[in-house]
This record gives sequence, structure tokens and C-alpha cells, in this order.
Amino acid sequence: MGLTQRQLGERVGMDAPAISRIERGHRGLTYEQVSRLASALDLEIYIGPPRSPGGTTARRAASELSEVFAEASNELGRLQDKARDIAKRYQDEAVSELQSDAEDIRAETEKRLGALLRDPPGTRNG
Repeated sequence: MGLTQRQLGERVGMDAPAISRIERGHRGLTYEQVSRLASALDLEIYIGPPRSPGGTTARRAASELSEVFAEASNELGRLQDKARDIAKRYQDEAVSELQSDAEDIRAETEKRLGALLRDPPGTRNG
């Protein structure tokens, strides 16, 4: 653009020594200062991954993320199905064990009741 440090400084509200320190890398800048400098130099500020031909990096990254999320979603679905199968199997096993225990308790109860009916308490000879 052919601006002197003084002219650039006037456009952005800095003095020439400040512009000199910036050029030498001896002064940090705020985003607002960078924005004012870019505007004064008729430049566009871009903050993000490097731009590349054949599609923006952001578009490619979004596409890759979409694929990763789709795979993760599919895997989550498979894991949920597996968890349901495991839960069903354990539920079926638990029900079977409870039924077996109930049968054992019923049989023992019938056995004891039968014994009580055959030989009621207080009727024993002794």
C-alpha cells in the first residue's frame, strides 16, 4: 500500500514507534488492534484452519465429523441392542431361578403340611 509507519499509525490510532515494534514482533496485539490494522491495510481477517483448494477445510472437517458421528451412532445402536439382549437373558435366567425356588418352597411347604396333617402337634404320644 505504500504507507509509512506514521501514516498507518494515524489510521489505527497508534504512534510510529508502536507500529515499528509490531513490525519487529516486539509487541503483542489485541484482536481489536489486529482488526483495525487489517481494515487500514484493506485486508480480510480469517481465523480458522488453513484454506485449501477443492473444498474448504471446514466443509471437509464437517463431512469427516459427520461420518464419525454416524459410525458412533451405529455402534451405540449395536451396543444398546447387545445390552437389551444381555438384560433379557439375565431376566429370563432370574425368572427361571425364581420359579425353581418357588417350586422348591412349595414342595417343602406341602411336605411340612402333609407331615403336620398326619401327625398334628399335641397328638403325639410321648
